[in-house]
Amino acid sequence: MSLAGIKQIVYLQNDFTAYMIGNIMFNLANPVAGSLPGAPIPIPASEVGLQQFKTLNDAHLAFRKDIQDTKDKNDSTRSFFISPDKTFIDYDSDITSFLCTDAARDILDEGGKKPDTMTLRFPGEKHPNEEDVLTNQQCLDEARAFFKYADIEGYRGSPHKL
Repeated sequence: MSLAGIKQIVYLQNDFTAYMIGNIMFNLANPVAGSLPGAPIPIPASEVGLQQFKTLNDAHLAFRKDIQDTKDKNDSTRSFFISPDKTFIDYDSDITSFLCTDAARDILDEGGKKPDTMTLRFPGEKHPNEEDVLTNQQCLDEARAFFKYADIEGYRGSPHKL
């Protein structure tokens, strides 16, 4: 993202583990004088009106609590993963495990429909002090076109269809 010159990025979910991606990106976005450009400035999706930010964070916290309660009770029936031979029971509650759940998929699926129906409050605005950047409406149109391509034709450089 730094090499592409991306200045800001909206992230959709906190990572409640020790390194919280928002904090990492914020620190990288503020490089020491004379160093390489930092990461884009992170913007929580809640600041741009996306309710999925709160919904995903709440669901992830509930998932973490449920996994911990399950582990504390030694109840493998609600663990994240059980190996076929039942010798390994995984109670991992990190963000990656949560994103593999149906609950996360449903929330992300609902959020994925937003660009098709959203109306911008400031469609003609663009990043201040920069002439050669897209307006908000142009950015939304570009995102819609990309998602249409990725959904129908795209493989994103991998053998997996989206």
